[in-house]
Amino acid sequence: VGDEQSNTGQGFLEDVADAWESASKPEETAAFRQVRMRLGLVLSPEGGTLAKLLPIYKLGLGAPLGSGQQHMGWIHLQDVIQFVTWAAQTPEAEGAYNVVAPQANTNKEFSQALAKALRRPHWAPNVPAFALSLAMGEMSSLLLEGQNVRPSRLLDAEFKWKHPQLLGALEHCTS
Repeated sequence: VGDEQSNTGQGFLEDVADAWESASKPEETAAFRQVRMRLGLVLSPEGGTLAKLLPIYKLGLGAPLGSGQQHMGWIHLQDVIQFVTWAAQTPEAEGAYNVVAPQANTNKEFSQALAKALRRPHWAPNVPAFALSLAMGEMSSLLLEGQNVRPSRLLDAEFKWKHPQLLGALEHCTS
């Protein structure tokens, strides 16, 4: 499980994240504080990733991807907004924060929870990793490798999530 102090690892997503954070770092003499959000999958009733998944799941055809054991860091949009407000109002907030729910879930748990939130069956077999690789190429690693991150700094600061549990967050987004 990675936190804000962990090495980012290797791969496509890690390379993009490293480049983005390096480019955003202020000079040592900057006269301001900077807060960097390391966002997980943002869940929103307005769409985003869920908009692409809902048609499949509403048909009862949702399934885990690859092994389904890869972790998914996620957060509800309301909690992202709450974090931005908290960071603006908290003078000691500075540096990188993993802006994710308190617990990462596996892809299989996510798939089961989304089916349950929609009151649909969850019976389809896992989508094979090779099929995703053929369809998406290198970008399939975003779905197959996962992100098992912990929001250690937010937990230490006793940040209060509005949607800390996956099923509740998905129910809010799909009702």
